[in-house]
Amino acid sequence: MNGKALLRLLRPHQWCKNLLCLLPLLLSGRWREEACVLGSLSAMVAFSLLASLVYVLNDLADVHADRAHPQKRHRPLAAGQVSVPVALAAAFLLGCLTVLVAGWQPEKARWWLACYALLALSYTWRLKTLLALDVVALASFYGLRVLYGGAVAGISVSVWTSVFCLFLFFTLALVKRYDEVAVQEDSASAASPASRRPYRAQDRLVLLGLACAGANTSLLVVALYLNSAEVRAIHQNPQWLWLVLPALLYWLARVLIIVHRGGIHHDPVVFALRDRASWAVLLWIITVLVAAK
Repeated sequence: MNGKALLRLLRPHQWCKNLLCLLPLLLSGRWREEACVLGSLSAMVAFSLLASLVYVLNDLADVHADRAHPQKRHRPLAAGQVSVPVALAAAFLLGCLTVLVAGWQPEKARWWLACYALLALSYTWRLKTLLALDVVALASFYGLRVLYGGAVAGISVSVWTSVFCLFLFFTLALVKRYDEVAVQEDSASAASPASRRPYRAQDRLVLLGLACAGANTSLLVVALYLNSAEVRAIHQNPQWLWLVLPALLYWLARVLIIVHRGGIHHDPVVFALRDRASWAVLLWIITVLVAAK
């Protein structure tokens, strides 16, 4: 058995997305409370296991379509580096480990995890083929990470945070689809009947326009929040938080420009993890949040 191929099947590089489980901890300023920190970390572990399970099931369902795709044909299952029985065994083990970790968490948190699992399976089998609904589902995946992380840590996620996450991740989902459509436009094989994506080359302009609208809306939500009574109740120096807004404005504008140039390959979150400017923006935001607290 090819151990490296099996590890790639689990998509460990995608576990970085589960850092979103720490967002309620970061925004609440309760990083000095051991219970909150341990809860947030256990949320990351459970979500990573469940996400890998979903990726394995997704590859099992899409193996024939992936073989016709210029990039996805290199995935372990599509390339024949991992057999179907081994993939099924890995999925079973991941499911057992997820249940084991989640069993120690609050009941409310387990409900959020169950919602993600149900939505992810629906996405794998059907939602990814439905126009526009697929990007709403993708945005919901990210938002559920935040809600789940807050529930495990015992931290209430505000409406402001939920709405901001919805529009921000809707934007990133549209960026992902925009890039995929650009690849399809350049590759005849990606447009074969095996492809399950509902978008066409002429949809690129609409996708980019919706992404820009989502980005602007998320920034507006941040501005309204910074001017609200809630922020003054949480932070001793809320005036510093206004420095977050230009950083987000810069980052979102940069992502939209780069994807239009063809510089983002399939996943804007993975791109951000490899992008020095994105790390600089994240460090800036964390510094501002600490200063404001």
